[in-house]
Amino acid sequence: MGRLLIIKTILLNFHPQELISIANFYLKRKDKLGKEFIRFVENSFKYYYHISKKKELTKIKIFVNSKLTLIFIRRIYPDLMVFRQIFIFEEYSRVIEVFGKHNFQPKTMIDAGGNLGFTSIYFSRFYKDIKILVIEPNQANFEILRKNKKINDLKNIKLENKGVWSRNTTLGPIDVQNEKSTGWGFETKESIGGEIMGVTIEYLLEMEKIDLIDFMKIDIEGAELEVFKDRDTTCRILKKVNSIALEPHSEQFENEFKIVLQEEGFEVFLFGELIFGIRKNIIIHA
Repeated sequence: MGRLLIIKTILLNFHPQELISIANFYLKRKDKLGKEFIRFVENSFKYYYHISKKKELTKIKIFVNSKLTLIFIRRIYPDLMVFRQIFIFEEYSRVIEVFGKHNFQPKTMIDAGGNLGFTSIYFSRFYKDIKILVIEPNQANFEILRKNKKINDLKNIKLENKGVWSRNTTLGPIDVQNEKSTGWGFETKESIGGEIMGVTIEYLLEMEKIDLIDFMKIDIEGAELEVFKDRDTTCRILKKVNSIALEPHSEQFENEFKIVLQEEGFEVFLFGELIFGIRKNIIIHA
């Protein structure tokens, strides 16, 4: 009973209330899955404890796909949650499982909404030859993103301090006073005289001389409503993509986007908060 109480306390500290009901279910299990969950929670706490005892910006060591990886991270809630999402929950592991099942090795990737670079680092540890273009509009995030690229000597990653939009324009933060304007949740709007360069996905592909992108990850805090604002634009972009993982910020958009993916020849999966689509011809010819 004491062990359960300790683990519940850990969950309360590291994973705010939403995981407690899940924990109660798994902690009652006596099988392998229950033991794995306990181990997972304890490892989660170790990461959190290590970070929380350091200064605001700290460097930690983790292993991704058995490869030593160094991560700069701030002691703020958004960074901790993104870290948990990518490296502890391994949100993109199911995408990699689908790729592996169909012998698909992505060679090119766009990471739109790169944050501190966690997703790009994660994929770099599984695909050594992958070329990744990371787009991140937030200047504070971008500086840490550069540190994470440099410390891991990731020459396969190219960084752009820009935002993704429906046309090439200038952008600014929606609310510069809002806490969300630093870290995760940085939202942008079109702004005359804005300091952020907004670019289209098609512009990025043309800039990089890429006709077809193997994998595109999009987590741009609601700007997907602008990027994919009409059916013609969405279809034009999807024709240049072999697979896509998008985190929607609107239920209506999520439902509509799933339909368009299916109609454009993608097999669609739901992985947590992600919509993942991969071309059916890749699956068929695997």
